[in-house]
Amino acid sequence: MVSRDALLNALRSLDYGFKKGTEKSEIWKKKGQTDRLTISKHKVHDPKYAQTVLRKAGMSDDQISNFIASQSV
Repeated sequence: MVSRDALLNALRSLDYGFKKGTEKSEIWKKKGQTDRLTISKHKVHDPKYAQTVLRKAGMSDDQISNFIASQSV
Protein backbone atom coordinates (compact mmCIF):
# COMPACT_ATOMS: atom_id res chain seq x y z
CA MET A 1 0.00 0.00 0.00
CA VAL A 2 1.11 3.55 -0.71
CA SER A 3 0.49 6.26 1.88
CA ARG A 4 -1.56 9.31 0.94
CA ASP A 5 1.23 11.68 2.04
CA ALA A 6 3.76 9.97 -0.23
CA LEU A 7 1.37 10.14 -3.19
CA LEU A 8 0.66 13.83 -2.62
CA ASN A 9 4.38 14.60 -2.27
CA ALA A 10 4.96 12.89 -5.63
CA LEU A 11 2.25 15.07 -7.17
CA ARG A 12 3.80 18.19 -5.68
CA SER A 13 7.13 17.24 -7.24
CA LEU A 14 5.33 17.17 -10.62
CA ASP A 15 4.06 20.76 -10.06
CA TYR A 16 0.55 19.82 -8.98
CA GLY A 17 -1.12 21.81 -6.22
CA PHE A 18 -4.31 21.48 -4.20
CA LYS A 19 -7.26 23.13 -5.90
CA LYS A 20 -10.48 22.06 -4.20
CA GLY A 21 -11.73 19.46 -1.73
CA THR A 22 -14.93 17.54 -1.27
CA GLU A 23 -16.04 15.10 1.41
CA LYS A 24 -14.37 12.04 -0.13
CA SER A 25 -11.86 13.40 -2.65
CA GLU A 26 -9.65 16.33 -3.62
CA ILE A 27 -8.91 17.96 -6.94
CA TRP A 28 -5.28 18.74 -7.70
CA LYS A 29 -4.29 21.02 -10.59
CA LYS A 30 -1.03 21.33 -12.50
CA LYS A 31 0.39 24.84 -12.13
CA GLY A 32 0.00 26.98 -15.22
CA GLN A 33 -2.16 24.41 -17.01
CA THR A 34 -5.67 23.00 -16.91
CA ASP A 35 -4.67 19.41 -16.11
CA ARG A 36 -6.59 18.15 -13.07
CA LEU A 37 -6.51 14.94 -11.02
CA THR A 38 -9.06 13.66 -8.52
CA ILE A 39 -7.43 12.03 -5.49
CA SER A 40 -9.27 9.93 -2.91
CA LYS A 41 -8.94 11.00 0.73
CA HIS A 42 -8.09 7.47 1.93
CA LYS A 43 -5.02 7.30 4.19
CA VAL A 44 -3.44 4.53 2.11
CA HIS A 45 -3.90 3.64 -1.55
CA ASP A 46 -3.58 0.46 -3.55
CA PRO A 47 -0.40 0.44 -5.68
CA LYS A 48 -2.52 0.15 -8.86
CA TYR A 49 -4.43 3.31 -7.88
CA ALA A 50 -1.18 5.17 -7.22
CA GLN A 51 0.22 3.93 -10.54
CA THR A 52 -2.85 5.19 -12.41
CA VAL A 53 -2.76 8.61 -10.75
CA LEU A 54 0.97 9.09 -11.33
CA ARG A 55 0.73 7.96 -14.95
CA LYS A 56 -2.03 10.56 -15.53
CA ALA A 57 0.21 13.14 -13.87
CA GLY A 58 2.95 12.45 -16.42
CA MET A 59 5.42 10.32 -14.47
CA SER A 60 7.32 7.68 -16.47
CA ASP A 61 6.74 3.97 -15.86
CA ASP A 62 10.27 3.51 -14.46
CA GLN A 63 9.79 6.39 -12.02
CA ILE A 64 6.41 5.00 -10.97
CA SER A 65 7.88 1.55 -10.32
CA ASN A 66 10.70 3.02 -8.24
CA PHE A 67 8.27 5.23 -6.31
CA ILE A 68 5.90 2.37 -5.48
CA ALA A 69 8.76 0.07 -4.48
CA SER A 70 10.22 2.67 -2.14
CA GLN A 71 6.93 3.92 -0.65
CA SER A 72 4.99 0.72 -0.11
CA VAL A 73 3.76 0.45 3.46
